Amino acid sequence: MLLGRSAVLDRAEALIAGLSSTGRGGLLWVHGEAGIGKTSVLDAIGELGRRSGATVLRGTAAEESSGPPAFWLWTQILRQAGAGDAGALVALGGARARRAADLVDPDIATDPDQAGNRFPLFDGVSAVVEGLVEEFPVVLLLDDLHWADPGSLHLLRFLLPALAGRPVLAVCGWRDHEVSSGTDRHQLASEIAAAGESWPLAGLGPEDVARLVELTSGQQVDAEEAAAVTARTNGNPLFVAEMARLAAARGATVAEMVPETAQGAIRRRVARLAQSAQDVLTAAAVLGLRPPLDGVRALGSLDGDDLVAGVDALVGGGLARQEGDRLALSHALVRDAVYDATPVSRRRELHLAAADLPGLAAAEVAGHLVRAMPLADRDRVVAAIEDAARAARDAQAWEESVRLYRQALDLVPPGEPARPRLLRGVGAALLDAGDLDAARVYYREAAGLARGADDAVALAEAALGFAAGLGGFEVRLVDREQNDLLREALDLLDDDEKSLRVHLMARLVVGLAFTDDAGQIPELADAAVALARQAGDARALGAALAAHCDAFAGPDHVALREAEATEIVAIARAIGDVGLELLGLRLRIIARWERGAMREAATDVSTFTGLAERLGQPLYGWYVPLWRGLAAHLRGDLDEMARCAEEVALVGSRGESQNAAVLAVVQGIWPLLERGLTTQAIRRLTSAFGELPELAPDGGSIIALFYGTEPETRRRHLPHLPRLVDALPRDKEWLPNLAGVVGGLHEGGLGGPEVAYLYELLAPYADLFLVDGIGAAAPGSLERPLGLLAGLVGDHEAAVAHLERAIAANEHINAGLATANSRRALAEALESRGSRGDLERAAHERGLALAFYTTAGIAERVAELTSVGTRAGAPISPTSPTSPGAESGTWERTGAGWTITFRGRTASLPAVKGMGDLARLLDEPGREVHVLDLVAPVGGAAPGQGDLGEVLDDRARAAYQRRLAELDERIAEADSDGNADRSAAALEERDFLLAELAGAYGLGGRPRRAGDPAERARTTVTSRIRDALGRIEAEHPELGRHLRSSVRTGTFCCYAPELPVAWDVRPTSSGPTSSG
Repeated sequence: MLLGRSAVLDRAEALIAGLSSTGRGGLLWVHGEAGIGKTSVLDAIGELGRRSGATVLRGTAAEESSGPPAFWLWTQILRQAGAGDAGALVALGGARARRAADLVDPDIATDPDQAGNRFPLFDGVSAVVEGLVEEFPVVLLLDDLHWADPGSLHLLRFLLPALAGRPVLAVCGWRDHEVSSGTDRHQLASEIAAAGESWPLAGLGPEDVARLVELTSGQQVDAEEAAAVTARTNGNPLFVAEMARLAAARGATVAEMVPETAQGAIRRRVARLAQSAQDVLTAAAVLGLRPPLDGVRALGSLDGDDLVAGVDALVGGGLARQEGDRLALSHALVRDAVYDATPVSRRRELHLAAADLPGLAAAEVAGHLVRAMPLADRDRVVAAIEDAARAARDAQAWEESVRLYRQALDLVPPGEPARPRLLRGVGAALLDAGDLDAARVYYREAAGLARGADDAVALAEAALGFAAGLGGFEVRLVDREQNDLLREALDLLDDDEKSLRVHLMARLVVGLAFTDDAGQIPELADAAVALARQAGDARALGAALAAHCDAFAGPDHVALREAEATEIVAIARAIGDVGLELLGLRLRIIARWERGAMREAATDVSTFTGLAERLGQPLYGWYVPLWRGLAAHLRGDLDEMARCAEEVALVGSRGESQNAAVLAVVQGIWPLLERGLTTQAIRRLTSAFGELPELAPDGGSIIALFYGTEPETRRRHLPHLPRLVDALPRDKEWLPNLAGVVGGLHEGGLGGPEVAYLYELLAPYADLFLVDGIGAAAPGSLERPLGLLAGLVGDHEAAVAHLERAIAANEHINAGLATANSRRALAEALESRGSRGDLERAAHERGLALAFYTTAGIAERVAELTSVGTRAGAPISPTSPTSPGAESGTWERTGAGWTITFRGRTASLPAVKGMGDLARLLDEPGREVHVLDLVAPVGGAAPGQGDLGEVLDDRARAAYQRRLAELDERIAEADSDGNADRSAAALEERDFLLAELAGAYGLGGRPRRAGDPAERARTTVTSRIRDALGRIEAEHPELGRHLRSSVRTGTFCCYAPELPVAWDVRPTSSGPTSSG
């Protein structure tokens, strides 16, 4: 019976009922002072959830002094979700859950590819919860959040938006006044609480106090005494209960026994215990709220009889509970009272002994040694804290790692050898957390100490950290302090330190861009590659080659960059460095686009997308929507291009990417340019970036000659064109910038020697294709700008020839919009040339362009071409429409498997039954299909069953397991031998067995009872579809992601994408069906 809490329990009961009725959840933030009953409320809500049929999972944060591992709160949740089996979590959440499964073991070893990135961890926990709610609603009880590490609170905040639309209720317990306001932890908690309903728990009233006294001690108190007790305890339930117990033990009234604090009452009760119970309680208080009994016995030097007697006394007195091999103290205040009453000298002795207990996590060892000081040797304490800081960083609990490193630094004054190492450690953890400015403070001090100690290696490591930016994938530009530090480290470092020198040189190559020393870049980049090859260090060579590609990013070195990027990819795959592989792929994609190798580039984009999605790192992930936007540009879908630009900005902001912020603006401008709204485009560009002075260090700007600028501004700057162009770095932006000038000159109809100069400058690159930035846009073949320039200088024959080649080149790469733009320009050139038949041909070209613009919905260009025809007296008619292509895909049964094509990528999948289920759903988008229709044979119906007891007995389970192992071996052998028929047959049998097992087991591996055919069909179909989605994600991540978000399972299954997709579904070889 829970007194005085009916309001919050009624509200919780209503929310729990809504989990099933509405499919939506929420958050309850239960808060109040210590002892007010928060944990009891959470217990009661958990019982309400269990009665309703929900899955109830509980995690309790541990006090910092007990040294809990990072994310301990969520480790408990995940252990319960998967019944302690990491594999079960992957089965629940699919491939996304793999990283979360690592939390089942608190000694986490993070994949080095994911260091500095905890998005996969957070998303993995979300995937597990999403998997759980496919069977039952979920209630998460998260207690004592005031003790949770910041990483655990960040994870909860991350989960809230994803869980809001699912049947999940999170109930949080928070102790008021425990965390100082203004701290990051308090701010996080405030944001989380604001996302739900806040329920402050007040003290009990006199009637409830009287009832609690009676329930606790058997004493009855009158109204006056109840009022007195209420006034002196503020109605705190724990306080009241302790007073009642103490009064009963002494034969006094409760009002007489009220001391100053609840801890005082607890200490009085403890003093009445037998010595064995006090010894157990003291050892437990040193070890934490839920210490292992083996640890209690060892620390208290207790024999078996004393341990048993002590535990029994504590349990009988309500001070503790035995939970398996652990002793759980009834409340944190019990621990506090006992711990505070233990003499300080004795506490230190116990903590020093506790640090040597077996099986402790690094954080627990450090916590005990810190509290044992000064008995514990300071160097040992610092080493333990550093171990704990490294463990926290490995677990991606960066805030906790920073706190621990800072704690160690407080113990190590300047001048001691350990300090530079600790400074670099906290700097690295801050970099992981994305706080580059704070990290630089520590790296700067580390560099100063290294300089004073004449330690060149330490200085080099500090310089690399200082210049790291976001893991080295992006480096800050025009940063003099960074570049000076890199130079200093290079000057001091011995020639024997070849690998370190290479990394410093590579970082400096990028850092010198747009500085007065940029002329040194090519020589420095060449030297870095040569030294890396001499050193034989593959990782250093990869970094040097990447810097070399940046140094030679202009149009003269496309083939070189493609070759070097290919070598980077090979190196990265050999050493298992996914970050380096992504960098190599990015460089190669750009080079391949520049030379029009679209198919090879598409393969690289697909690989990049799969790796980036596997890592889940926003630093890499924003390239995926960026390049989708480029693909949309090619086919003329300008609305989709604009949407992609917005997604780039959103995803990139999560990774604090400066490149993403810039390119989101650039990509967002291109739809305006393509619609002919050049003035709006240039205003947006200058509004975002100013006059881009880095493009012309002398203060002038090439942008003055771009399309969209004032005509008078262009005319005034035209004579300065050679000087402005000469000031441009010949990097990856050189051609796009000059193409922008061509657009401005054509828009203004400007000719003259400057235009001829520009033509001669661009002519050697006619076979290349324009790529803006790192793939923000693809305007098409450079033949088109050359054709426009030729027309401006009056060489109409050359103009026509260039534009004809532009059309052919753009058609070759399936660039529909660039082709239409080239046809529009060709029409102008033909009219200007005026040869026989040119006018008729110009009208035809305009008609083809008009057809494309009409189908693509580019209304501004349609109006423009229509008005041209009207002025000429011969209306232009659309000819041979060219569609920009709606979203579509094919889903075809081919022999022993399925062939799926989506967004330009084709994948082959085995003939598992879930693929057939998905085919049915994709063929009828938006229609809810009952699971019995999916499991029933064609023309038949699923058989009914009565209640037959457990679906599988022990012998049957063992037989299933043996047969599944045999089938796995058979499938592997058949695939190795190329025997598709044998493989398909084995796969079909394996899928059947898995479906049967899915129907036989429920959450946590509990056997189901045979019965309701619809329920069995639901679990069977859910298992089949989940299995198919997992296979699709492995082969075609983008499609897997689309289907995960679009396919809904349950008693009724449905494919409901946010945007329609036209699927050509061919479930047999008899012919296609269509959906859209």
